[in-house]
Amino acid sequence: VTSLIGADASYSPEELFIECLCTLVTTIGLTLESTDAGKQLLTHFSSRMKELKAQDKYSKRIKFALQDVLDLRQNDWRQKVHKE
Repeated sequence: VTSLIGADASYSPEELFIECLCTLVTTIGLTLESTDAGKQLLTHFSSRMKELKAQDKYSKRIKFALQDVLDLRQNDWRQKVHKE
């Protein structure tokens, strides 16, 4: 994951890499959350995603994708259900 988005704020990944990160974390987040080491990794990834979301360089689509993953984690990896 750090090769996709970098370990610190000095690296600005391309939007494609951020999309890959969002898909990957959405897929494996629940499994990672079940271990202590996984929780530490997710905490690191989440803080990095917040840094990326705050940068003006990225499109709103990417910022919303990052926020969706952050919201998903905060909601214990349960998808939002939209009722009509």
